Amino acid sequence: IKNNRFEKYLIQVFSGIGIFLIFMILMTLYLRIKVKIKTSELSETVNKLKLSEEKNRALLLANPDLLFIFDSDYNFIDYKAESHEELYAEPADFIGKNINEVLPPELAALTIKKIDQVVKTGLMQSYEYELELDGEKFFFDSRLIKFGENKFLAIVRNISEKKKRDEEAIRSHKLESLGIFAGGIAHDFNNILSAIVVYISLARININDRERV
Repeated sequence: IKNNRFEKYLIQVFSGIGIFLIFMILMTLYLRIKVKIKTSELSETVNKLKLSEEKNRALLLANPDLLFIFDSDYNFIDYKAESHEELYAEPADFIGKNINEVLPPELAALTIKKIDQVVKTGLMQSYEYELELDGEKFFFDSRLIKFGENKFLAIVRNISEKKKRDEEAIRSHKLESLGIFAGGIAHDFNNILSAIVVYISLARININDRERV
């Protein structure tokens, strides 16, 4: 009689446990499926990020310009150059150091000013400057943009040859203008001389006394 009395409670308990186990199994399967989906999504995202990073790295490596990365405290934190001969200083002398410690005062102040303008406006800033390397003066064009969180990228191009060509073109244009101007003066002067020569010729024809002419 006692066994029969507790039997129904045991059935209910085991039924509850069974239902709970089934629920847990279903939840486990559901979570495994969700984890698998999320893992697949994360894996795809990671692959896309890796691909994007590889593309960016390839683009940076293919870029012939000098690249410099600064932090928000105006420190050099990275660079890219095909050779150290292109650099104003050796990497060990500027990586991790402040712009004011590395660059000439005027250029350092200009670079800091442009970084502040990028922070303020969010827009790319362009500027030109000159540097003396090994006793020779070079001209550079720099484009400064935001590069991630609290970082800034300067894309620097050597425009010394372009400057020389521009100066030669200006000099040539000035000489050409001077030639045209001189030609105009010569033409006007020639007109005056022509009139004088014509009058002399007429005088020689119409006057018999050549000495008087």
